[in-house]
Amino acid sequence: MRKIKVISGQGSPRSIESDATSWGALKLELSTKASIENVGSLKAVVSDTKVTLEDDAALLPTGNFTLFLFTTKKMASGIDLSKKSFGELGKLCTKATGVPAPATKAERITLLEKWFEDKADATNEEIKEYINQTIATASDAIDEIVGTLEKAKAELDEVKENVDQMVESDSDIAEYKKMQQTIR
Repeated sequence: MRKIKVISGQGSPRSIESDATSWGALKLELSTKASIENVGSLKAVVSDTKVTLEDDAALLPTGNFTLFLFTTKKMASGIDLSKKSFGELGKLCTKATGVPAPATKAERITLLEKWFEDKADATNEEIKEYINQTIATASDAIDEIVGTLEKAKAELDEVKENVDQMVESDSDIAEYKKMQQTIR
């Protein structure tokens, strides 16, 4: 069982545990374990490798990983809005935007396409923000490690200097004793 962190536009980042080995199997788990809707219409990218998961047979990383799920413009065109009835479009508009639906079918389609595009842009911004935060956190951690290493090096240099002084001192003592013996 490995941990998969999922970042999408559907709520805050969440983690699930999974034994899934393929994208198809993981999609099913994301729907149930992570409550991600329409997983099949989202673009999935493995964070570390930047590999896009498209085919259900695509193999997943074996260890823990982060998965980005993006909405795409294909999502809006994947739902053929022109084939939806006037009433269905009205319900979609109201549910998606929270405002009353426009008066014509064309306006409803335009509103929904705009909503899908805005949603995709917002998701991409959330993912960019997460990446930037992760980079900043990693950078801070690296700076802290470098500081610790520099401090440790300075302490080791000091210990080396003390040891060198002790060795020098021991040599002086040995030479002193030698001279003392020759003088006697």
